[in-house]
Amino acid sequence: MKRFSLSPILLAALVATTGLAAPAAAQSSYNQNDVKSAMVFNIIRFITFPGASRNISLCTPRGDIMSPSLSSLHGRSTGSAVINVRIVDRSALFNSGCNVVYAGNDAPRVARGVLVVGEGSDFVTGGGTIGLERIGRQTRFSVNARSARQSGLTISSQLMRLATRVVL
Repeated sequence: MKRFSLSPILLAALVATTGLAAPAAAQSSYNQNDVKSAMVFNIIRFITFPGASRNISLCTPRGDIMSPSLSSLHGRSTGSAVINVRIVDRSALFNSGCNVVYAGNDAPRVARGVLVVGEGSDFVTGGGTIGLERIGRQTRFSVNARSARQSGLTISSQLMRLATRVVL
């Protein structure tokens, strides 16, 4: 029987996304970017990409503050696929053949077959698929279901229920 255990970072991300309270000492011991990175990993697990592949390419912009944390996802298995992290120039972010693009604070875009993740509460209203945002001491996320449909992505209802806001 295969045993499954959560790493401390994934546990913190799960706590952050579900809104459950965690001891103050546990919350302060994690780098906020590592928590966001773990959230991106967990979000990817609940997305069905068109033409499902055994590899998911996650692109992050060169020099972005999140790039080192997102790079730690390289080689991680989502169950059915392995994440391949690529750091690319911002100008090539949407032209690199990636399944997931972390756009940070850049203007969001809708791209066929691409999950576009970014920062801030306005990211999803601007067309991004997933927006990470800080609410109090927690990092939460919003979902733009319309952008997901336009991109050909299917988002699990389990993930939709955890979102603080869903744009239809």
